[in-house]
Amino acid sequence: TLSTSATLSTSASMSMSAETVPSEGAGGRGVFRGRIGCRDGSGFHAVPHRYRLHLVPSCPSSLRIAVTRRLMGLHTTLPVTVLPPAPDAGHGYASLGGLYEATRHRYQGTLSAPVLSDGWTGRIVSNHAPDIVRDLAGRFERGAEAPELYPVERARGIGAFEELAEERPDEALAEAEDRLAAAGGDGAFLLGGALTAADVQLWAVVTVRRYGTRGAAGPRVTEHVARLGALPAFREAARGLAHLGD
Repeated sequence: TLSTSATLSTSASMSMSAETVPSEGAGGRGVFRGRIGCRDGSGFHAVPHRYRLHLVPSCPSSLRIAVTRRLMGLHTTLPVTVLPPAPDAGHGYASLGGLYEATRHRYQGTLSAPVLSDGWTGRIVSNHAPDIVRDLAGRFERGAEAPELYPVERARGIGAFEELAEERPDEALAEAEDRLAAAGGDGAFLLGGALTAADVQLWAVVTVRRYGTRGAAGPRVTEHVARLGALPAFREAARGLAHLGD
């Protein structure tokens, strides 16, 4: 079907330049932050089978995205390319070179993942994991049993915890331990009585040690992460994304 979408591809390409704005990240990494259907005129509409995820098993951000994809019921309409656990020598994942070059002519930065790419234009929508997670959770048509990962009443707390986990994961683990201890009882979640994106973030921090956490997770966090890991979406991601690729 992609070959029959030339007209739509041209339209998306024209509007994409205003939506995918590259900036310079750490280590020479180009950051592309296009969004799915966030405003009129965006070429990135929430169309099934149009987009593809490029994920890394050893990357906590990729795990967050993989879990969110399954929780939202997008596994039949949003395919995944699983990249090797370690990048290629040099500037990252060479297999992503075509996407980066198509998105930014003569791109010289790091070829990093995760990436959400657009099959109609052959370009990157976003390589900014927090935006990708939020778009999967809120912009695509979700499955009937999908949870609300960003409920309005919890939005501030979720955002604060996500930021803390990205910047100071040790503090995030300590805060999560305190919150879960205060909630008490089986079945409690990090920010109340329902699963949210904060729980997904916590699970990724504990599951993948690339964040450099020095201290071990406390007993409440360990128990909570184990309970989450028994859920299908988390369990499949914990298997190294092996069941998420094409």
